[in-house]
Amino acid sequence: MEPDLDCPTTPKTPMPEGYQFVPKGNSYVTQHCRTQAHAEGKPVYIVYGKEGRLGIRVPTSIYIKVLQEYDRTKANRARKSRLVDARLEEALGKSVKNQFYQIPPKDLREIVQRTTKRKSGRIGRSKKLDIAVRARLATYAHIRHRHTGYEKLLKKGVSRDVARYLVDRKINEIVRKWGGTKERLPSPNEHPESNCAVIDRVLQTDSAEST
Repeated sequence: MEPDLDCPTTPKTPMPEGYQFVPKGNSYVTQHCRTQAHAEGKPVYIVYGKEGRLGIRVPTSIYIKVLQEYDRTKANRARKSRLVDARLEEALGKSVKNQFYQIPPKDLREIVQRTTKRKSGRIGRSKKLDIAVRARLATYAHIRHRHTGYEKLLKKGVSRDVARYLVDRKINEIVRKWGGTKERLPSPNEHPESNCAVIDRVLQTDSAEST
């Protein structure tokens, strides 16, 4: 049985000799540092603070190698990222158009741009749902925030469930105008499984798995 090379620690614990702290935030650097350290049989110290996971401690030599590789492959990775983003934008845009064939071009562009933005945490980049569901939920959310009084209700202290219920009729009107269909939300007293609730749950799951 192979030893567990991931060791939890805290910022107050003295830094092991020859090690370097790598803060979280750059997934390429942290993931490659961790992978390379494991490959060399070196322990990786996972640093936790009051606010959660802060980063990792790995051998400085490995950290330097990963940074060099990061710089060397930066241009190529950027090209690949742009290609992936372009494909996602195209696929999501087509799906929105198929489901809401009379959607104004301006709204279509805004939905695609906002919901596919990299590192935004929005539904368009979720890996839990297929593209058709993502497109539909992103469109509902766009209508709710851009074409109803939902935001004003929230600012007045109305709860999210009640606010969603109150603007649901307006959402339905716009959805039908755009050529789509949407089921009416039940009363907030019935604990509605609204589209916003679906979005919240999916994004929370994605966020939890990415840490």
